[in-house]
Order: sequence, then structure tokens, then C-alpha cells
Amino acid sequence: MKKKVPREIILVDKCLQRVRKNLRDILKLACLAEFNRWLVINDLYQEKLHQGRITPSQKKRWFYLARRHNELMYAYDRSILECNSGAACISHRELVKEGKIESSERSTNFDMVWVPHYKAWFCAKCYETYYKLKVCENCGDYNEKTVRVFECSLCGKYICDYCENYCKDCSRYLCDQCYHEHIIQNLCCDKKGVIQTKFH
Repeated sequence: MKKKVPREIILVDKCLQRVRKNLRDILKLACLAEFNRWLVINDLYQEKLHQGRITPSQKKRWFYLARRHNELMYAYDRSILECNSGAACISHRELVKEGKIESSERSTNFDMVWVPHYKAWFCAKCYETYYKLKVCENCGDYNEKTVRVFECSLCGKYICDYCENYCKDCSRYLCDQCYHEHIIQNLCCDKKGVIQTKFH
């Protein structure tokens, strides 16, 4: 995909989700069948090579098929069929924890997001957690290289390391606005995030 901005493919309708899963399963099975076919062909050519019975034309064909196999493998790894986070995928780990799939299996039924920076597809949860380009709403710095951008504990605004305000009583990081209101109104939130008034 040549999009230069992230593209989200999210389906809410259950019927469309089933259709999407079935289509992805068909494509995945077709790719796996090709991979298995390549293993059989590769074994045959290797056996001929070890026996010294391989001809130059067979060797040329073998290299051609190996190149095509590598191209298909690369396309499959970067495709929308599975989250490119692999075993670290948040959605995958949740399904394994719930007992819906085995850890060796990979589900094809996730909402996916194309991330141009990595030229790969990731599930919506991995995108939000790991790959979304977050811009500090205070100074405009972003989290691509050195700046860590995260959400304010109270309002959810994005703030970076340089703009954070730390409340020792809450043990939370707050944006400028929430921090000033916090100090002026003498408010503090408990560990569950519920705002409570402090009396001195």
C-alpha cells in the first residue's frame, strides 16, 4: 500500500466481520499451501544436488522458485492477514488468555491499521499502544525518536516528557491545565483515578 498516513480498516457489523474472516482464511490457506508445495519441491532439488544429478536448467529453475518463495513469504509477512507484531500482538495475547485460540495459532479477524513508517499492517490495539504517532498537545513534540508521549491521567490529553507535571500525592503525570487546577483547587485523585478533595 502506498498511503503515507495510517489507514484504519475497522468493521462494526458482525456479518461483515465473518465475511472478512472467511476471505482472510482462504488467502492464508492458499499461502500456506504454496509454502508447503515449495518445501516439497525444495527437498527434491536438494536431493538431486546431493546425488550430483541436477542439470543447469534445473538449478536455474530451483533458484527462480526460491526467489518467488521469498517474495511470497515477504508479502505474507507484511499482509493484512495477520498483525505484524507477531507473538507480541496484544489482540493475540488476549485471545490466548481467554482460551479462544492456542498460542501457536494466529487469528485473521482483527481490525487492522496500515502504518506507512513500517510498511506493515498491525491490529488496532497494537497500533494504539505501540505505533500511533502521538503528538504532545502542549508543545507539539512527537514520540517517533526521543520524546515519550503519553496521556494525562485525568483528561487524556497527550503530553510529553518535557511538559509533564508530576503529582507526588497521586503518583500521576498530568497536563498543564489539569495540574494547575489540581494545585489551585487542592484536588487529588486516588489510585483508581477518582478525584477526591483534600482537607488540611
